[in-house]
Amino acid sequence: MTKKILLAAGIIGALGILLDGLGVVYFFERMSQENILLYKHALMYQMVHALALICVVFLNRYFKPKYTKVIFYMFVFGVILTSGPMYLLTLERVFDARFDFVSPFIVAGGLLLIIGWVAIASLGINYHTKKR
Repeated sequence: MTKKILLAAGIIGALGILLDGLGVVYFFERMSQENILLYKHALMYQMVHALALICVVFLNRYFKPKYTKVIFYMFVFGVILTSGPMYLLTLERVFDARFDFVSPFIVAGGLLLIIGWVAIASLGINYHTKKR
């Protein structure tokens, strides 16, 4: 599981850096200030959860894999369903297309991210340390 988590964190983080560069170089000049703000918001969600996935690797050492697996999937699919549609909405003017249909996916992705964070909190509630 550790390998899968690190692979996903690396891909999500690298795509975040790539999308940030593309935004600055190609997209921002064609976007409204409101869309630039939404684009940066999508980047923030993406990068924060890439780093959070790296932290999940450490949780994997102390908790059963079934718990960290749930957190892993919630974060990965949450980022895809939250940041992806946000990027599409901000790029409507750039691609001269309408992406209104993706708005419900942002909500679904946000719920998955919340479930992932609540799962981490529940690990904290149920954590019992062993004396060393």
